Amino acid sequence: MKATILKLSLIALLNPTAFTYAQENATPADAVAKEQTDAYIAAWDKKDAKLLTSLYSPDASYSIDTGDRLQGHSEIEDRLTSYFSSNPDATLSLSTQSARFLTPDVLLETGISTVVSGNSSEVTNYEATHVKTEGKWLIAAVREEVVSSTEPATQALASLEWMIGKWKFGDAPDSPTTEAIWTLEGKFISRTTKTVKEDGTSFVAVEVIGYDPINEQLRSWIYDNEGGFGECTWRQDGDKWLVNIKAILPDGRQASSQHVITLISETRIALDNLNRVVDGEILPNHDRIEINRIADEASPEKDK
Repeated sequence: MKATILKLSLIALLNPTAFTYAQENATPADAVAKEQTDAYIAAWDKKDAKLLTSLYSPDASYSIDTGDRLQGHSEIEDRLTSYFSSNPDATLSLSTQSARFLTPDVLLETGISTVVSGNSSEVTNYEATHVKTEGKWLIAAVREEVVSSTEPATQALASLEWMIGKWKFGDAPDSPTTEAIWTLEGKFISRTTKTVKEDGTSFVAVEVIGYDPINEQLRSWIYDNEGGFGECTWRQDGDKWLVNIKAILPDGRQASSQHVITLISETRIALDNLNRVVDGEILPNHDRIEINRIADEASPEKDK
């Protein structure tokens, strides 16, 4: 079941850190929403479907513009149970846009929610109604609208979804490894590459890949544990990715090169390192390197 369908988690509403206004300006409606959120997030973190369901009124409704609709505790709990069973590591983030009382016993809240599970993320706009019943606030109704995945940033980063997971360069036991994960609510990809040098020490490089809306292209920034850093631009050409790299080495020399990444299959890619220049000196191209996915170790989104 897609993460969007059970964003009943999102209905929890109002992560206190997601308010777009300062805490000192919080209203009584915000205070009610925060109380609801604290209880809901605690249950979500435990993946406790029964506890989450108890935060809804017995006849609560949930609907989404894709046509899915749930009504009442039984349907909500069944869907939550199924969702958590299939997505035990799913994370959610909420950005509340407004919280206001329609009456003293009815609170309306709107916002944007994101659920990240495994290699996928889904975003919705939501509207939730909380009703005070016998002195307790409960979620009475939720409506969600899926944010189109054709937005430029979402579409661009989705084209690198094949990268998520752990990979190994070549077949030698001490070959370098690289691992890519979704980070910052799925808005970026973080990739860490580790190499064991001849003296036994490790060389580690961290790369963050994101979308540049001004130049309408994917870009990345690289930093390593020896003090070097660089910047890349990414361009897709069929089953290949062309990555132009400019870097400053730890000793201050400037370097540039071009990586050509060829997607051979879901578990195998090839890397050609071309047009290498260091401090104005042209260096020979590297031999092609074959990179293989390490089975059963694909990494889920780890950063909430």
